[in-house]
Formats: sequence, structure tokens, C-alpha cells
Amino acid sequence: NGARRLTAAGLDVSFYRGGLSLELETALVRQEVTGGALTKWGYAAIAAYRVHPMFEPVLAIDEVRLEGGLDDDERTYWAGLNVFPFPDQIPTALFKAGYGISVHSHGGTAHQRFAVQFVVGF
Repeated sequence: NGARRLTAAGLDVSFYRGGLSLELETALVRQEVTGGALTKWGYAAIAAYRVHPMFEPVLAIDEVRLEGGLDDDERTYWAGLNVFPFPDQIPTALFKAGYGISVHSHGGTAHQRFAVQFVVGF
């Protein structure tokens, strides 16, 4: 009946040269419901450099914007380190540690976080 519709478009671009990796992801979503529509937009940009087979510093920024209110718009800045404990035996296994600080578009600090993960890719 057209009263509810979700339309999404996204783009993912990656560049790798030597130990450098650059990644950009973006998405635009329009959600239509009976009472109106909401447009959502976001992106993530990540830069990393493998300085040693076991260590990779990472910098990133991501942002989410919601149409209709600045209180929900948020940008997060990240800095972290990926550690590959077995770069030759299990190259997809890594520990990730990162610190992020999020800021609302109206200028106030939203929150800070520190995250640690162990990841094994298949």
C-alpha cells in the first residue's frame, strides 16, 4: 500500500598499498511510514598502517546524521591498535584495542569508550 517503505543505498571503498589500508563506507537510508519520513545518513573512514607484522595503529572517524534533530547527530573519533599475535600461523587472528570519543553536532560531548576485542576472521 506504500504506507511503509525503506530505501537504502551504500558505498564501500578500500585502498591497500604495502602496510597502508584506507577504507570508507557510507550509507543513506530513507524510511517512509504513515506519519512521514526519516532520512538517515552515515559514514565511517578508517586509516591503518602495519608498522610491523604484529602491530597496526588505527585512526578512524564515523558519523551518523538523522534528519529532523541535531540531538541525534553524532560523530566519533577513534584511535587504536591492532595486535596480530600469530601473523604467520593465523593471520586473521587479532586483538583490537581502541579509544573513542563521541560528540553531538550541537557541541556537547556524548560519551567516551574504550573497547578491547579478540577477532578471528574466516
